[in-house]
Amino acid sequence: LPIVAQVQLPTTLRDGDTRKTSIEGVYFSMQGSGEMQLDVAGPSPTLWSYKFPVRASGQSRCQVGRGIRENYMGFGLSNPDGQHFSLDQIEVLASKSKTRRV
Repeated sequence: LPIVAQVQLPTTLRDGDTRKTSIEGVYFSMQGSGEMQLDVAGPSPTLWSYKFPVRASGQSRCQVGRGIRENYMGFGLSNPDGQHFSLDQIEVLASKSKTRRV
């Protein structure tokens, strides 16, 4: 039977810097098929969800909304269709605001 799984990383201060952070992209080293879902958690109860395809090459990418500017962020990954997957690494490419702290 398909099993829907979820991996949730804690909401933390990204890189110990108080400047607002925007996300350029999230990269996954993983095996599987179909579509996965990335959840980006900001200050509670803020949550943004994005679906992305799993690529046969073992490297997949999820583009997120350009409007996310937060200090504290957490990330989650799930397989909404219950398909098999194997996750090795999640890499979040982020950029800091040059001046914005509030």
